[in-house]
Amino acid sequence: MKQLPIKYNKWIPFKRFFAMCLFGIIYIRDFNKDRKVHKSTLNHEGIHLCQIEDFIPNKNGKKWKTIFGGCIFYILYFIEWLIKLVISGFTLGKVKAYRSVSFEQEAYNNQYYYTYQKNRKRFAWFKYVFKLIKK
Repeated sequence: MKQLPIKYNKWIPFKRFFAMCLFGIIYIRDFNKDRKVHKSTLNHEGIHLCQIEDFIPNKNGKKWKTIFGGCIFYILYFIEWLIKLVISGFTLGKVKAYRSVSFEQEAYNNQYYYTYQKNRKRFAWFKYVFKLIKK
């Protein structure tokens, strides 16, 4: 499991969310400083970093490549969220559209498998692209 740095701040992530991975850093709001960060949360956010790395041609640690891969990841993430929100006729709501995003489905489905990042195949999130969460 990748060890990602944690930064506490006033604005990120959005309300109702505990943690958010941006370009390889886990952000948690200040008011959650006293809450324990569970191993599954770290794994979930680490899976997002693996997804970002899917868009990096060769992973040799260059920071600009992580930023480039992250930009592609976040653009695709937003587009997919928007499409799933529209396809559902806005009946799923924003949170269910968020849970239907393929990147989130992969991360949620595997956050308790702590060796998943090591064994993960590149672009594993793609098998979730055409699935909507109905719950």
